[in-house]
Order: sequence, then C-alpha cells, then structure tokens
Amino acid sequence: MLFIRNIFLSLSLFFLFTVAFTQVTNLNQIVAQMPETSVETYEALIEKYTSDFEHLSDNRRAYELQKVITLAEQSAEPKTQIYFYMLAGAMYYGERSFNKSDSIYEATLKQALDEQLYPEAGLICIKLGNLNQSVHKSSQALKFYQQALLYFEKLHKNAFILRIRYLVGDLYYKVKDYTNCIANLQEIVRSSPDSLNKRGYISTFNTIGLAYSEMKNYSKAIRFFEKSMQAARTYKDTVWIGIAARGIGNSYKMEGNYTKALSFYFQDLDIALSRKFWDEALTVSLSIAEVYEYTKQSNQAQDYYEKAIEFQKNVHNAELNYTFHKQLARYYQKTGRHELATQSLFWADSLSKLLFDQSQIIREIRLKSSFELEKKESEYRLLLAESRERQQQIIFVTVIGGLVLTSLLLTYIVREKIRTNQLLHSQKLNLEYKNEELAAVSEELSASNEELQASNETQLILMDNLHQRNQEIEFLNKDLERQVQARTIELEATVSNLTQQNQDIQQFTYIVSHNLRAPVARILGLLHLMETDTDEDTTSSDHELVALLHKAAHEMDITISDLTSILSIKNNVDHYKEKIDTARLVSYTVDLFNDQIENTHAKIDSRVEVPEIITIRSYMESILYHLISNALKYRSPDRIPWVSIHISSTEEENILSVEDNGIGFDLEDAELYKIFGLYQRLHTHVKGKGYGLFLVKTQVEVLQGWVVVKSKENVGTRFEIHLPK
Repeated sequence: MLFIRNIFLSLSLFFLFTVAFTQVTNLNQIVAQMPETSVETYEALIEKYTSDFEHLSDNRRAYELQKVITLAEQSAEPKTQIYFYMLAGAMYYGERSFNKSDSIYEATLKQALDEQLYPEAGLICIKLGNLNQSVHKSSQALKFYQQALLYFEKLHKNAFILRIRYLVGDLYYKVKDYTNCIANLQEIVRSSPDSLNKRGYISTFNTIGLAYSEMKNYSKAIRFFEKSMQAARTYKDTVWIGIAARGIGNSYKMEGNYTKALSFYFQDLDIALSRKFWDEALTVSLSIAEVYEYTKQSNQAQDYYEKAIEFQKNVHNAELNYTFHKQLARYYQKTGRHELATQSLFWADSLSKLLFDQSQIIREIRLKSSFELEKKESEYRLLLAESRERQQQIIFVTVIGGLVLTSLLLTYIVREKIRTNQLLHSQKLNLEYKNEELAAVSEELSASNEELQASNETQLILMDNLHQRNQEIEFLNKDLERQVQARTIELEATVSNLTQQNQDIQQFTYIVSHNLRAPVARILGLLHLMETDTDEDTTSSDHELVALLHKAAHEMDITISDLTSILSIKNNVDHYKEKIDTARLVSYTVDLFNDQIENTHAKIDSRVEVPEIITIRSYMESILYHLISNALKYRSPDRIPWVSIHISSTEEENILSVEDNGIGFDLEDAELYKIFGLYQRLHTHVKGKGYGLFLVKTQVEVLQGWVVVKSKENVGTRFEIHLPK
C-alpha cells in the first residue's frame, strides 16, 4: 500500500505541474481565438481598439502596447500575427510615435507579401500612406497609395479602390496638382460612387469643384459644386449644403457675377447661423462684406463687417481670427479709420506669433510624448523580463522537484523489486497471496482512473457552463449599451429643451422689463402733472390717492429696473475685466456708509492681503456694498456693530470675506432659496426688498465664483466670496 500511495503522490505532482505549465500557455489560446475575419471587419476592429486606447493612462497604454506586441510574437498563425502587428502600428500612430509606427508597418508589409496575404498588404499600404501624409512626405504617401490600389484592383475590392482614389485625389489637391486630383476623383464619379459613404460622395464633388476653382475654370467649378449641393440635399446634410453654397458663391465672385455670389453666400450664412457654426458664419460674412466693397455699397459692407465682428467673439480658430483681423485692417485703412486699422493689424500680428508658438509647443509635446512612451515601454519590458525570469525559476524548481521525486520513486521501486526477488526465493508459498494483493492494487488503480475520468467530465461540464455564462454576459452588455445609448439620447433631448426654456425665460424677462418700462414712466409723468396741476375742486383725499399711486408706480419702476439689471448681469453685457486696487475698493465702499457708521457707532476692520486683483470693477463694488449693507442693516440691538472685511488669496483663487456680529440666523432652519432668492427675506422686521444677496450671488456666478455662508443665530454671519484667478 505504501508503494501505491507513492505512485499516486507522484501522479498528483505531475498533474499540478502540467496545470501550471498550461496556465503559462494561455496566451497562445488567446491568439487561437482570434476570429477569422476580412480586412474590412478587422480595420473596424482596429479603429475601435485604438479609439478606446487613447483614453487610457500612460502606464496602461504602455502595458497594452507591449501586450499586443507580445501576442504578435507568440502567435503561430501568420495572418493573426500580421493583424496584431497592424494593431501595434495603429497604436503607435495614435501616440504620434511615427517612426515606430512606420518601422512596424514596413516589417509587417514585408511579412504579408512573403505570406502572399495581399488584402492585408493593401490595407497596410493605406496605413503607410496615411502615416507619410501626416509627416508631410507626399511622394512616399502617393507611392504607398498606388501600391495599395494595385493590390485591391487585382482582388476586385471596389470599396477599397474608390477609397484609395479619394485619398490620392485629396493628396494631389493638398500638393496643388489639380489635374491629377480631378482625374482620380472623376474615376470615382464614373464608377460606383455609392460604395463611398455619404460624406465621401458629397466631398468628392466638392473637392473637384475646389480644384477647378484653383485652376480658375469657374464654370466647371460651379457645376461640380452644384452636384455636391444636390447630393447633400438628397442625403439631407445641411452642413454640406452650406459648404457647397459657399463654393458656388466664391466661384461667382471670381467671375464678377456678384449678384449670384451674394445669393449663395446668404444661403450659407443662414445655415451657419441656424446651426450656430460661428467659424462658417464669420468666413461667409467677410466674403459678403468684400462683395459689397467691390460693388461700392459701403453701407452694406459696413453692416456685414459689424456682423463679422459679432460672430468673431464666438470663434476660437487662431488662423481664421488672423484672416479676420487682416481683412478688417485693410477695410479700416481703406475707409480712413487708421487707429482701428492699427489695432486690427496688432491683433493679426499677435495671432501670427501665437500660431508660430503653437507649432513649436506641439513639436515639443510630441518629442516629450515619444520620450515618455519609450520610458514606459522600457519599464514594462524590464518588469516583463523579471516576471518571465520568476516564471522560469518556478518551472525549474517544479521540474527539479519532479525529477527528485521520480528518482526517489525509481530507487524505491528498485529496492522493492530486489526485496521481492529475495522473497520469491524464500517465500514461494506466499505467491498466491501476493497475486491477490496485486489484483487489489489493480482494482484501486482502475477506480482511481475512473475517478480521474469523472473529474475530467465534470471539468468539461463546468467549461460549457462558463462559456454559456460568458455568452449571457455578452448579451447583457450589448443590451446595457443599447439602454445607455437610449438614455443618452433622452438626456440630450432634455438638455436641449431646458436650454430652449432658459432662452424663452430670458426673452420673456427682457420683453417684460422693456415693454413695461415705458408705460410706467408715462404713469409717473401723468401723476407728476396731477400733483402740480391742482384746482379748487381737488380734495385732500385726492392728493393722498395721487401720492399713493405715485409711490406704487415708483416701486414698480424700481422693480423693473432691478429686473433689467439682473438680466444685464446674467447676459454679461458690456463688462470687461480689469486690474483693480483692492485697498482703494474697500476704502471707497466703506466711505459710502460713513453716515450709517457714525449713527450706529459701528466698528469696521479691514485686512487686505492682495494688493490687486483682475475682475469686473462694478461687480466687485456692488458685491462688497451689499454685503456691508446687510451687515449694518441686520445688526444686533444688544451690542455695538462690528464688521470685518478680509481679502486674501490662494494659488487658485481670491477670497473676499465679510463677517459681522449681527442677529444672524439658524442655517439648519433657513432655506437656501430664502437667503439668495430674488425678493426673499429671512427677517421682516428690517426694511428691505430681498434684492441685495440675489444680486451678489448672480454677479459672483458671472465671475465664475461661488458664495459660502456661515451664520449662527444671535452671534453673527460670515459671507465668503471665492473667485478663481
């Protein structure tokens, strides 16, 4: 029996060793599970993977990159290996490590050609063409595009052929070879343009129009721009309708047909304004103004330059802003407004310098990113090498242990055999007994084998169950994605509705405040006339009634004025930030309360740690005024009023705090709306409108800050204004 137990122990150790070894080779199983797919499907997979890859942290990206390369190196299937290397090249391209991406693509292209995998070779050539175009190597890009075209023409893959012709045509346009640009793009038009996506189909006609326009063949340019517009209308693509309209307008302008040019410019402008495409609105407004200049319609030209100035406030494209200021400077110079022309030229020069500085910064960032990526890869490779070394050590120890156990087992078996032979000579009578014992051992081994087989069957069942669970989880994930997408659409619709409602409320407030202001003013005027124009029939009660009407109308006028002021603040109208002296601000505001301070014997403490801040002066004066006013208004009758004003700063914000020892209030019982709501008041025993703190909160929010209030009943109140630097 001891012999049987030793055999069973050895088999168990061997089984554990085998399991440990198969866990190491699970990476090969991942490669074996790579789906057999076409180049079209796999390219979509690459795009999705690289899109997710961009949102990972630096360490995670380095890990994922090395993981993909490891999968490629360990793959035994050439096609699968090529797919993994293509994915690594795309990931390096996304990291803007163009040299590494190029070297991987070049090596993978050679491997694909050696294996005669021409669809994959064609796809790699497209990637190399795109890469070379990104680094402005146009001739190299063209060479790879033409090589890809050759492969896909032999394979009769029409969708890829049209796509490559579009890329080649676009490349020729960028290098100003307009003849070859038109030739390649017209091949698309003549064959099967439906194979392109909608945007590609529309863009093909538009690019041909641009090429003819650059060649000054404006009649043909107009014809292709019209085809682009017709296709855009068919697909209901409003954006491209506007782009095509501007192209037609530019062509008519170059021909001198300014009337037709304006009609198409106006179409583009209407679309741009409806979609709030401020870049497009600015561009076409400048073109319209230029046409009016050509036709000597100076008033209309000035109107559209003024519109362009309004649109430019929403434009953040540095190159477009540079063009805007250059054209505006020329217009001001032409119309004799030399000071404005000088200002515009100054902005244009500043933007030109900014564009140059941006390009320098981008180059530095790219170099730094490349260095960081290489550093992360080196660290990961070192960790991977250490991990592999530890794995090898474990395997080595396991193998040595197995060999030692095997040696011990063999030694034991030899000794048992010698002893058995000796016993055969000395104990022949026990032979039958030994045979029976061996039969029992055989039965035990058979039972062990049956148990092992049952265990294997159980494992197979568990694996089937696990596979089924994975399929269920995958289905649930897809269903969850659909639910998230539907919920996202609902949220976007809700946000759009809320935005529209806010605009409607602002419009309503604007109309009410402006349309009521005039009637109230007329009522005040009539009441003033009634007060001055008295006769003998006017009684004292009439005088009192007129006085009450005058008071009510005056209060309504103040309310409407407050509403207009709040609307002006929320729209941030006509206010610009400037550098203000904080000590003078505090001194000036406190002086406004000299009479009230003297009457109440109030004590004012001020501590200014920040000499200057950049903000809107009128807002800061208003905020400080209302906080001091509240502190004095709600003072305690049981003690001398005390107000502390403190201005400090941190690395990220400036802080204005106003603290008093007034009557205070219980924050737990007070509603936030009662504190900061319009015409809301916590205490009614003191005269007031409930307007001051609402105005403070509104102005602070316009300054992108926030208000913190701390108060305790019959102890005092502290307001903190936090303003980002």
